[in-house]
Order: sequence, then structure tokens, then C-alpha cells
Amino acid sequence: MSRWKTVLFGNLLLWATKLGKLTIRWRFSGMDKIEAHIRQGRPIVFAGWHGHNYLTLLAYYVHLRKRMRAAIFVPDSPNGRVMAHFGEKARFDVIRVGPEMGPVQWAGATLAAIRQLRNGTCVLISPDGPEGPACVAKPGVGVIGRHAKAVIIPASAAARPGFRLRGRWDEHWVPLPFSTAVIHFGEPIDTDPADGPAPTAEDVRRRVEAALNEGARRAEMLCRGKACAGA
Repeated sequence: MSRWKTVLFGNLLLWATKLGKLTIRWRFSGMDKIEAHIRQGRPIVFAGWHGHNYLTLLAYYVHLRKRMRAAIFVPDSPNGRVMAHFGEKARFDVIRVGPEMGPVQWAGATLAAIRQLRNGTCVLISPDGPEGPACVAKPGVGVIGRHAKAVIIPASAAARPGFRLRGRWDEHWVPLPFSTAVIHFGEPIDTDPADGPAPTAEDVRRRVEAALNEGARRAEMLCRGKACAGA
């Protein structure tokens, strides 16, 4: 993709974000679960499936960016370069990754995320990105969380009216203007608990995957106006 197309589509995404800020009605479930961690200054990782990225990024942009700076991972690909341009314009810190990266490059990206967390920047992670399989968490979320001694907040989303891009591997959620969007925050996963042993990276990975799959179900139910036990 040429440079001018990258800039054009990145700016279009930024304008879509600003339009969503003005037109979408937001409902949050579980916000109280993260307030204490924000006040305590704990390193925070927001983890959400790749297909929920637009909604979760928009929710952060609207409601949390004045309270904490955020870093995002973007793939080194044509679409990723669009996302990087958007991220820089929206004042995210951008960490570049790619499916063809070797162990050294992945280690560098992981260390960059850990440094961001230790410096007080939250990190937004798609554990099934950048290319899937969808809704299957990769090990990185556990490795980053444990080394930064972070609290991982599972974040799931749905919108009504809205639709899923069924042709994409992640079936990305796209809200329509004037829709209602639900962001469901699951139970925080503390990688450095004060009252017990730290979970292994694999334990964290499994817990994140289970929380996000359950969270997706809850977000869709709440978006339809249905009661959801424990929400």
C-alpha cells in the first residue's frame, strides 16, 4: 500500500473514531472492578479479542485516554501501517509486530510492552492477533503480564445495531452510527497477587481466553437488553 493510501485510510479511521465518539451511546459492565487498580497505579493490560478492537479502542479513546496513556500493538503489514498512522494521530504509543518476525524481534516487542507498563502506560493487547486463529489466546499476554507484574483486564464488546465482518478471520464488530455499544470488563487477573503465588504464564493465557469468550457472550446479551448473571 502506498504512503498516501496509508495516510488516507489512517485518517478515515481517526474520523470514524471521532464520529463514534459523538454518536455512540455507551454502556459499561464491570467498570468498578478496575477503578481500584487505576487508583493504585498498578500496571494494567486491557486484553480483548481482535474482532472487538474498534469498539474497545473507541471506548478507551472516549472514556479513559485522559486518565492514562496507552500503547497498542500493530502488525507490520499494509493494514497495520494504517493502524499505526491512526494510533500516532490518536496519541497512542505504537509497538510494531508481525507474523514473520523472528524470536529476537518478538522479544524486542515484548520488552517494549513491559517497559511501557512499568512506566505507567497501559497496554491494549489482542491475544489472538495479529492473524488468529480467532478467540484463541497466544502465550504473549501471559509473558508480558507476569514480567510487568500487571493486572490484566479482559474487555469484550458488542453493538446494536451493528454487524460482524463475516469475511474476515476475526469477524470484526462494526457499530452503526447512533448505536448502543456495551463494553464488558471481566474479573481482573492479577499476575502478582499479594495473597498467594503468582500464576504461570500458561495459567494467565488460559484464564484470559476463558474470560474473553465468556465476556463476548455477556456483552452480546447485555447489548440485547437481557439480564446476565454476575454482570
